[in-house]
Amino acid sequence: MQTLIRVIYRRLPITLVTTAVTLAVVMILAEASFYSASKQRVQAFSEALTNRSNTLFNEINTVKHKSQSFELYTPCSAAFLRRLRLSLWSFTLIKDIGWVQNNTMICTALWDKLSPPLAINLYNQKIKLKDSTWVINAGIDENIYGDLVLFGNYVIVLSPYVFSSFKDDSDLHQFSFIISNKNQQHNIITYGSDISKLAGDKQSTSSLRFLAWKTCSQQYNFCVIAGGKPDSILNTSAVLISSLTFISLFIGLLISLSINLYIDKKRSLEKRLLDAVNKNRLHLVYQPIYHLKKNEIIGVEALLRWKDPDIGFISPDIFIPLAEAKGLMTQITQLVTRKAIHDTRELVRKHNLYISINISSHDLCSTDYLLFLQHAITDAQFPASNLILEITERQGANTNSLKEMVERFKLSGFNIAIDDFGTGYSNLNWLSHLSIDEIKIDKSITDSIETDSLNKVLLPNLINLLKDMHPTVVFEGIEKQAQVDYLLAHFPNALGQGWFFSKARELSEIQELLSQNGNEENAPIPRVV
Repeated sequence: MQTLIRVIYRRLPITLVTTAVTLAVVMILAEASFYSASKQRVQAFSEALTNRSNTLFNEINTVKHKSQSFELYTPCSAAFLRRLRLSLWSFTLIKDIGWVQNNTMICTALWDKLSPPLAINLYNQKIKLKDSTWVINAGIDENIYGDLVLFGNYVIVLSPYVFSSFKDDSDLHQFSFIISNKNQQHNIITYGSDISKLAGDKQSTSSLRFLAWKTCSQQYNFCVIAGGKPDSILNTSAVLISSLTFISLFIGLLISLSINLYIDKKRSLEKRLLDAVNKNRLHLVYQPIYHLKKNEIIGVEALLRWKDPDIGFISPDIFIPLAEAKGLMTQITQLVTRKAIHDTRELVRKHNLYISINISSHDLCSTDYLLFLQHAITDAQFPASNLILEITERQGANTNSLKEMVERFKLSGFNIAIDDFGTGYSNLNWLSHLSIDEIKIDKSITDSIETDSLNKVLLPNLINLLKDMHPTVVFEGIEKQAQVDYLLAHFPNALGQGWFFSKARELSEIQELLSQNGNEENAPIPRVV
């Protein structure tokens, strides 16, 4: 625990920034969640209100259709009122049905004949629509108010509970709503404090401060527009805000700790790599290269490995880019060269093998490396003709400069190979300009054997082309018998390298393989040309 605290404290700015950013992100996400939930509530509210209004208009329409049967009776007679009551029984949103003359209510299903008749002249709003007139908040009796719908000589008294639940929801969520005809010339029902913000013809209008949703009936000439202010994290309970703050701080500290540990590990890895290079702790393994037709080892490729005493094996995919970034590749290339020449000199003398070493185009264009290489083979009494330099990184290299340096290396007796042919910067242009001794075919081409990939279509043409050229050809990444069989049938003099034959091994294991392979001293295996 103390170690973690020290890591966090040592890079306090990173910790503070990470924690602050995490807190901001969590709060923004929480605010977005509240906003999204509010938007869904407004939409659901608008759609539910539309459904309720559809039901109300259905019932009003039913009364209009039944009014023809009412006319069979004398208005306000007992039979007439009984007929009104029977019709009223089936409705849930209509409170009463009555007879009107000269804008005066004469009788209703519930109140019978009114004495005296009730003049409809006290109201908040009267809205004349195509086939009816809506009277909003009309005075019916002392302290009794209601919404009326007038058509012909009939009046429909709406239930006071038609929209009561929606008004309760509006009060709870601070929603406002308008029920109007579709062209919005007449607002039939309005409720809430934000009516002015609901005007507009868009299906939905939303902003960070106000949400609105418009839903129109498919059956009748009305639309519902509902809206309200979105909920905010700032208006919620202190417990929730405290919980989110605590979670944000906890996540921020974890992220900060991860970043700090990554930085420490990266810096530690850099120091470890530098220490490994300076103290010669990198080591080489060797992968055999076989003559396919003879099934004999004729060479090995030196491959660099790093086993840290604390971390363990570290992949070249990790430490090589790190070495390039820190400018250690020249030093590492010289280390590999010196060690490979020193380790394999007896093996080369005994079995006449060739040794492949990977170098970059930068190394190849370096006069210093050529001088270093000449000194290395002289000190080890290593034959230059048994050393192949594989050019791996070629992007950005100048062809003319490379051509000049290739000639210098070849004049000194060294062999030059192009690695990973068939991918990236490996192309026929290199072969036409450079005097190359060996071409190593990339594993992606080898993998296409016995598959339906595009490379399989190109492979026969590539093989025919390579057969007509002088360089030795090595197929990398051979892993299956079918690949060996194909190459033996189409390119028997090619060389092969891969796990099918052998993985990369320690030098002592290579010596055992050579003994089993039957390569005897002074029995040289010819190079394929």
